[in-house]
Amino acid sequence: MYWRRERPLKLGGRALVRSLHGVRSLRLLVLSNLYPPHYIGGYEVGCHEVVEGLRGRGHEVLVLTSRFGLSHPLKEAGVWRGLLGDCLFARRERWPWAMWLVRKELTNHRWVRQAVRHQRPQLVYVWNYFNMSVSNLIWLQRQGYPLVFFVFDNWLASWEADPWHALWFGHPRRALTRLLRIFLRPLFRLLGVVAPMGSAELALRRVQFGSAYLRDYLLSSGKRVEQGEVLHWGIDQNRFPFRQPPRPPRRFLYAGQLVPHKGVHTLLEAFAQLVRWFREREIDLTVAGGSVQEDYVARLHQLAEEEGIAGKVRFTGHIPREKLPALYRDHDVLVAPFVWDEPLSLVILEAMASGLAVVGTATGGSGEILKDQENGLVFAKGDPQDCAAKLALLLTNAQLTERLRHAGRKTVEERFSWEAFLNRVEEGLGRALEPAHGARATG
Repeated sequence: MYWRRERPLKLGGRALVRSLHGVRSLRLLVLSNLYPPHYIGGYEVGCHEVVEGLRGRGHEVLVLTSRFGLSHPLKEAGVWRGLLGDCLFARRERWPWAMWLVRKELTNHRWVRQAVRHQRPQLVYVWNYFNMSVSNLIWLQRQGYPLVFFVFDNWLASWEADPWHALWFGHPRRALTRLLRIFLRPLFRLLGVVAPMGSAELALRRVQFGSAYLRDYLLSSGKRVEQGEVLHWGIDQNRFPFRQPPRPPRRFLYAGQLVPHKGVHTLLEAFAQLVRWFREREIDLTVAGGSVQEDYVARLHQLAEEEGIAGKVRFTGHIPREKLPALYRDHDVLVAPFVWDEPLSLVILEAMASGLAVVGTATGGSGEILKDQENGLVFAKGDPQDCAAKLALLLTNAQLTERLRHAGRKTVEERFSWEAFLNRVEEGLGRALEPAHGARATG
């Protein structure tokens, strides 16, 4: 992509230029708990794709993320991996809880300050900051940096559960907490860590929601958003080309994390029923994805054995992102058996773009993509019989299957274009630097 240099614009003491899309070239600091190639799910994959898209349009981006997957901090070109997190993101069993928490806060604030000094960002773009340090965000706001949140799951609706915040505000009547506030606050302030008096509110001034479901969930939690907009994800249709010619459905696919709320066990039970109904048909199922819950993976293998379908089910483990287009090309039907409220499924969109018929639940943001009998088939979450019945429709009705395949591709082309999505992301970031003129609250 080529860029037109125009007369520099001044904002915050820095010279800016406008891109071909009319958005000023920005210096951004992106915060995310995980970032490829060390990641778990779609949130961080999406973050990576947006970062690369913004860089491709001439914006300067530094990503600050955790050291998940590494034995030590690492500074790479454009990506710093140094933050500490809880639970899955760090091993802390050797540390008493309070000592670990203080260490995490001090470490994370040091990295954030270093990143700010290095990048000198015009604004901070916050993605998934679950299990990190919300106090970092409050500190950045107090320093005057505009924050824009991209919400792709529900972490922001309960940000007050952050352990550091709970230490100061969770038990206000306990004597120990009062003593901590009195004696430790000056020390933490000296070190640059947020240890506030009164209340510490994370102001949600500008939020980009990956789906209307996520917007409604956040607002229903009582949070107030000053400026919010829904930005449905986009798919690069060149990367996921529509497969021609079609063939009768034979190969079924699940792609995603292997965790209980994704409902993979429901799919295995449904596929076993399908095999019993169509004994003479050559059908198979691929379960592609890694897991952070090995006990659940073992349960899935055991379930396949118990249902007598182990020979027809292939578990691939984690599939690298660059190999997903080939994975879709090798299959005919994607099954999305989610039992939780999926924020917005990238897998469904990618499969639709690739020409797979899609069968899934319409939970959460999935219902904003998948329309029963229009561009896919919908079954009740957690219901293997209903799932099997919908899969059977595809095996017995070639005309329906073909219609759904083409309707799915059309859905992506008309509503989920990557270029249109990135345009809106870029425009939203540009607006965050404009003076507010009667900003409209969304909740």
